[in-house]
Amino acid sequence: MGHAGSCFVIGGIHQGQRITDIEEYNVKKNIWRRVASLPPSVHTTYLSCVTVGNMIYIFAVFDQQESLQEHELAICLFNPDLTSINIIATIPVKTLQIRTFVLGKDIYIASSNSDFLKFNKKHNLIQELQRHYLVCKKIGIFTCGNAVYLVGGVNTNA
Repeated sequence: MGHAGSCFVIGGIHQGQRITDIEEYNVKKNIWRRVASLPPSVHTTYLSCVTVGNMIYIFAVFDQQESLQEHELAICLFNPDLTSINIIATIPVKTLQIRTFVLGKDIYIASSNSDFLKFNKKHNLIQELQRHYLVCKKIGIFTCGNAVYLVGGVNTNA
């Protein structure tokens, strides 16, 4: 994720272990530094991020209650200037893969289970939109003008 002359690497898996770190690469100085960690209940794979202004919104699967294994989608707000991260909303979407993009003043979310949502960042409100037809994993998403395109993917029934 690029932001303000830096590159941020957020979460992941290394040799089977969860990586909760958020690391910043300073392009001008050619150095890496750890700046924050994801909350422990947030999964570190299949994250989707967008930048809006000076903030990075991170969308990730979230364990509401670990003992019940109930998964929701968490929206985390990361402020690179303060190196702070907070969960600002959760969405009852049962999916492991999502894609996000900014269009106008809102952030749109498409899941591998056909969910299509609009997140109003000013009020932290979620609006369900008409579901999309791609029930698959590894979808791509992009915008052109006011149009949204979902492309590719791997059929989950195959």
